[in-house]
Amino acid sequence: MRENVIIGLIASSLLVFSTTANALNIDAVLSLANSTTANAPTVNSDQDWTLDLTPGDVIALSVTVTNAAADSIQAIFASLVTDSTQMSFLGGAFTDILTEATCVGFLCSPATLAAGIPSPVSKPNDPESLGTGDAEWIQAVAHVNVTGAAGVGPDSAVLLAYSYTGVGGSDFVSIAAAITAGDAIAGAGGTATFSGSVINVPEPGTALLMGLGLFGLGAAGRRKS
Repeated sequence: MRENVIIGLIASSLLVFSTTANALNIDAVLSLANSTTANAPTVNSDQDWTLDLTPGDVIALSVTVTNAAADSIQAIFASLVTDSTQMSFLGGAFTDILTEATCVGFLCSPATLAAGIPSPVSKPNDPESLGTGDAEWIQAVAHVNVTGAAGVGPDSAVLLAYSYTGVGGSDFVSIAAAITAGDAIAGAGGTATFSGSVINVPEPGTALLMGLGLFGLGAAGRRKS
């Protein structure tokens, strides 16, 4: 049986406060433009690829935040969870999110959520660091504005890259959204809904069988002629 590789944000939903409102959407999205792979992926959608993974492949993704209800949000902290035996974190960069369209007053600057730390980092309390498992937690979203920002988005909060270090034989790589220890969302209420992505890995013999099938069709055609 082939091993399943989990690289991502674990799918979940988070109750922000007890009030009711439309939720934030926080999505892990694959980035084709920033990924480098030995084999070209089949892009079924920006959250669904099919790819024969090769050690050394660089997989990039962003975490997008959408605030359709235009709630006032003071902080979003969320993690990217990876299997450290399969994926090696290369680094990443934050960008501002939920910037309001307008503001009032002399020399006003529209409110925005900006990163509260310099760059994404591996959290020191993750299972890998504590020796309790292989899960590595990357601080993928760490955005704050103490007075709040109510921009709508969708905005990319971060661009992250990982190197695939596995030896192959994986069924899929899943990417989902999660809150880990120390993370939180502070805002005007509602729920935060997290959605993920998946990289499906073809069976090892699929390409060979397809080739043999095409060869057989070609040979049959030649015999008929």
